[in-house]
Amino acid sequence: MIRPSAFRAVKAFNQNIPTAQFKQITYETKQFDLKNEYNISDSTFVPARKGVYAITAGAAFLATYPFDISRTITMLIRVNDINIVREDHYFVPKLVGRPHAVRVSTILQLNKRDKVQVWTMISGGNMTILNNEGTRFEVARFSSP
Repeated sequence: MIRPSAFRAVKAFNQNIPTAQFKQITYETKQFDLKNEYNISDSTFVPARKGVYAITAGAAFLATYPFDISRTITMLIRVNDINIVREDHYFVPKLVGRPHAVRVSTILQLNKRDKVQVWTMISGGNMTILNNEGTRFEVARFSSP
């Protein structure tokens, strides 16, 4: 019988994201990891077995200075340093002072030892990723050959 594979990690502290810089989102606290496949030191999921995986990531963004500028928030799921899934969200100044949740998800065929990470880029102004319930990284393997 094949053991299930799943993990969930969340942020331990806020992360500043400067405008126009491609940055990995870090998820520093493991809530569970059934097969020890998630590494908190580099926020990377590495499957121990080939299979079909559901991947979900989210982040709660808060605008920092300048406050009166619209922004584009891009979140990416990357496998082996290649952008696989991209989600663009638009943040408008009237939302200043309130977090803006962004999520990206997919189902992928992964190979043993693939490296899965979550990255972001902000255009238009700096933002902070908050360490709240909206900022998480989750992966689970479907029963598959």
